[in-house]
Amino acid sequence: MTVQTDFQGRPVDLRKVRRRAIVTDHALLRHIERVLRIPVEEIRAAMLTDNVLLAMALKAPSVRAHDHQIVFAHDNPFVIVTVLTPSMRVRRPRRRKARWQALQEER
Repeated sequence: MTVQTDFQGRPVDLRKVRRRAIVTDHALLRHIERVLRIPVEEIRAAMLTDNVLLAMALKAPSVRAHDHQIVFAHDNPFVIVTVLTPSMRVRRPRRRKARWQALQEER
């Protein structure tokens, strides 16, 4: 049933509410921790293996870990930004030539 009544007896269309509803990442994380009781800090610690720490120290863009790839922020190699499955690719922003270099090549 998509139409409910509020406390004053007015109809509320839940489909419209669902379209506007947002769950923030923070709320999702707290739900995982507190309701599902999944130990997020333990998962975070498990991600920081010696190989991952070594790759961070070497300022690598990413590192292969078991059957997945851990990708670091391009401006801060000490921040993990995502984890990719084997079927996914690491997409790096294309490096463009500076405008002054492009102008010099045209001359």
